[in-house]
This record gives sequence, structure tokens and C-alpha cells, in this order.
Amino acid sequence: MEYREYNSAKDKKAVFRIWQESGWIDEQRGKEKDKIMNAFMKSSSAYVAEVKDNAESLVLTTPGTIRYLNEDLEFCAVTGVATSRIARNRNFATELTALALADSAVKGTCVAGLGIFEQGFYDKKSGELTHHTWIEAEGENGPYSVHWMSYQNYDQFLELLSLLKSLSDQVYTVKMKEPPEIQIQDLLTKPFRYTEITRHGKHANYMFSSSYYQLRILNLNACITKTHLPKIRLVFNLQLNDPISDYLSKHSSWKGISGNYIIKIDNNSEIVDGKENGLPTLIASVGAFTRMWLGVRSATSLSVTDDLSAPKELFNKLDGIFRLPAPK
Repeated sequence: MEYREYNSAKDKKAVFRIWQESGWIDEQRGKEKDKIMNAFMKSSSAYVAEVKDNAESLVLTTPGTIRYLNEDLEFCAVTGVATSRIARNRNFATELTALALADSAVKGTCVAGLGIFEQGFYDKKSGELTHHTWIEAEGENGPYSVHWMSYQNYDQFLELLSLLKSLSDQVYTVKMKEPPEIQIQDLLTKPFRYTEITRHGKHANYMFSSSYYQLRILNLNACITKTHLPKIRLVFNLQLNDPISDYLSKHSSWKGISGNYIIKIDNNSEIVDGKENGLPTLIASVGAFTRMWLGVRSATSLSVTDDLSAPKELFNKLDGIFRLPAPK
């Protein structure tokens, strides 16, 4: 078995087969989706796991930025993970994903995200695509599912909502994920009344909460030094466990971020290697620490459901510090 970067000339047919076996491309629409696959591959960094000279597993990543408070951090989105039938249950996908993240970390990426999209607007002068949405239609009257919505400001966001509203003479229902800092319920007329009226119907009006992706820190130093929390000061030891090291080659220059650190959180946060006697210690996995740092859940809550432990006094302080806007 060999892990390497994707080679279009050698791997294209094999990757097309992997997508078919994964259900991403069906036989009837194969030719149409072949064009989509080619465009998607060209815009991504791709890695394959090879068995007997054939690609049997594929991981795709796309660079971007993630907003943390008032800072932009370099981001790596894992946009596709697929494995052929003969390579299932052999850890190929996990090890290949670890390789892709290690490569991104070496290049300076701070945070990675793993995900469990076609109408838009453009600037006439520059030709730049600005705000846009990707919609999948189901039947003549919907539901329409908004898989993607991108905008640069709230005026553009409202313009996209107006676009969706303009379809209402024919489309009865639109499904979408709630955007950051926006509660869709604020924009609905009599939301609870329509929820009751449409209950159990094809066009039922309802809301639910789920998580479709997971994030993890790749560069702890960059993330901590970009954490600016004024009028706050907290210093503690961090004992961090990063399980990705179990899936990396011994030749990998990036080994994950396991280790012991001293962290100071304030308006100019700092981090150094080591452990200081007398300071409280937070013991955490990289996943749990990332969730706390992003404000997904409080430290106390994560101590119940995730891999996070510390003295009660430290939990109380962390709960008060990382009261951040919900990440979306």
C-alpha cells in the first residue's frame, strides 16, 4: 500500500470508479457528473491510497479561512473522503486523511474541518462571483434544499433570501442551515402556527439541530496567539493528547500537537512548551480542546461528554472565559 498525491493521468478512471462505488455518481448520470468531478478535482488538493498500482481511497482538501473572534485563521476543509469496496475497513481513509492534514499543517494551516452545492450574483465591473447559493430541487413544488450559501455582508444575505422568496409562487418549502448570528425564526411570520398546521406533511414547517462537521486545531501556537480576550487573565497547564499521531508515518515531519503547554489567556494570549508547578492543569484531547476554544460547548459540559478533565476551579474560570458566539 502506498499513500501519495493524486495524479490525474494515472488515477482519473480509478477515482471515477471509487465515486461510483461510494454512490456519489450513479451510472445513468455518469457522463454529466464526470464533468463535475473533473472541476471539483482541479480545485482541490487530492491524495490517494494505492493498492496493487490502483488508487482505492481518495481524500480531497480545499484551503480557506475560518473566523475566530476578530481574526482570520488559515483553514483546511476536508471536502471529500471516499474508499472503494475492496479497500473498506482497512483504515485507508483515516490514514490518508491524517496525511492530508499533516501536509496542510506543515504549510501553516491552523485549523482543519471535516464535513459529514448553483445560482449566484457577480460584480459586473470585475466579473467576481460575490454572493451565491446552491439549491437542490425536489419535485415541482419542493422542498428546495439550500446546500450552500455564501455572502460577504448581511445586505447580500438578505438579497439571497429575497431570491428564495421570489420562488414562493411555485415552491412551498425551502430547507436551509441557519447562518451564523442569524435566527431564521426572526424572519418568519407566525412560525409556531405554521409548524402546527403543517405537522407530518410533505411541506412541514420545523427546525432541528444537528452537527454535520468536526473541526480540529492543527497549529496550537497560532490559534492561541490569535485569541484576544480583553479584561481577562488566566494561566494554566495544558496536557494535550492528539490521536492523529497513531496514523502518521514515522517519516512525517508533523507529528500532531500532543504535549505539555503553559497557556496564558488574555488580550495578548501566549503559549510555551512545558509545565509549571502550582498552576492548575487541563487534560484534554485535541478534539475536546478545540470545541472549548471555539465556544461549541463549555468546559464543564465537555467534561461530561468528551475527553476533558481539570480541577473544578479551573472549569469555572474556563466556562466564564470561553463564552463565545456559537460557531457556524
